[in-house]
Amino acid sequence: MKLSSTILLFLTAFYLQAQNRISVGSKHFNESYILSEIIAQLLESNGFEVIRKTGLGGTTIAFDALKNGEIDVYPEYSGTISTEILKATGKSSLEEIESSLHKEFNLSVSRPLGFNNTYAIVLLSSTAERLNLKRISDLQQH
Repeated sequence: MKLSSTILLFLTAFYLQAQNRISVGSKHFNESYILSEIIAQLLESNGFEVIRKTGLGGTTIAFDALKNGEIDVYPEYSGTISTEILKATGKSSLEEIESSLHKEFNLSVSRPLGFNNTYAIVLLSSTAERLNLKRISDLQQH
C-alpha cells in the first residue's frame, strides 16, 4: 500500500516574496488541476497576480518547469518526489525530502495539505468470494 501526502513544491520563499506575480502549474490530471486552482485562488485572495499554467504534463515536465523558473509552484505527492525526483529507494520522511530538494535544487516544500493518496484494490464481492480473496497476499495465487 502506498501512502503519499500531497504537498506543494515551490521555489524558495525569498524568490516568491520578491515578486507580486506567481505562476501556478499543474500536471495533467484532475486532482492536480483542482489543487492548482485552489492554490491560485488563495494567492489571488492575498493580493498576488497569478499566472495559471495548468496541464503541463507528467512529473518530469512539471518539475523541469519549476526548476527552470517557468512556474513558481505546483502540487505534488511526497512519494512521487521521493521516488521519481530524488530517486530514493526507501521511504523518505518529509524532512528528508525537504532537505534534499533544498540542497539539490534550492526548492522548498509546504506542509502536507491534509490528505493522502492511499491506494486500494476494488473488485466485485462475488469475484473476491469466487477467488477466495481476503488479503492482498491472496492475489499471488492468481
